[in-house]
Amino acid sequence: MKLYKLKEVSEKLSIPESTLRNWSKGKSFPAFKIGKSWRVDEQDLNNWLTDKKKEESSAPLSTSEKSVLHLTSEKGFSNSDNYT
Repeated sequence: MKLYKLKEVSEKLSIPESTLRNWSKGKSFPAFKIGKSWRVDEQDLNNWLTDKKKEESSAPLSTSEKSVLHLTSEKGFSNSDNYT
């Protein structure tokens, strides 16, 4: 299992860390706390991104969700990224 720090995901997706944290608290983003630190499991993140891409084709997205998908496809979120 590979875990990313919320800050790493934030930088990679160009989404403010505070936004990801708020989404996590609202259960709309798959991050969890270990002590005081937020972490994201790589597989959960990939599943979330895949779900967002599917939603894009079937329903209108919010501006922030469109930004996530655009930046993700533009920059790529590779399984080979080595964050722990």
